Amino acid sequence: MCFATTTKGFTALCIQAFTTASRLGVLDELKTEMSERIPGFYKASGGVVNMAPKAYRWVEEMKEIGRTHGVDGGFDYEGRDGDRGIFDAVSEVYRVVADETVLGEEKIERRKRGRTVDDVALAVGDGLAAKRKRAD
Repeated sequence: MCFATTTKGFTALCIQAFTTASRLGVLDELKTEMSERIPGFYKASGGVVNMAPKAYRWVEEMKEIGRTHGVDGGFDYEGRDGDRGIFDAVSEVYRVVADETVLGEEKIERRKRGRTVDDVALAVGDGLAAKRKRAD
């Protein structure tokens, strides 16, 4: 649980950062900045391209990680001021990937989309835009 906190939690943060940077038109600048200033983090962000076919499995796993941190680690956020906790939010990132983007249709052995950070960011951004449009 603690290991997945760092790996899959970091991947979710990267998905958000790369998607937002892409939508702002500064993804190349973000990648350059990361690769120059924190190359280890940039290398670790490679999990972004590997997660798409597994995102659906990580939704509940992130919730369980949150419960573990709450029960065993004492980081119980649930119920305070409507805050559901960090890992419920991380879970939602993976749910969006799995349910709201074309990446959720990817299979490990037949990958077509999400094979680069740029394409993951584009696909997630497109999925979020379509979701927003449906809500309007």
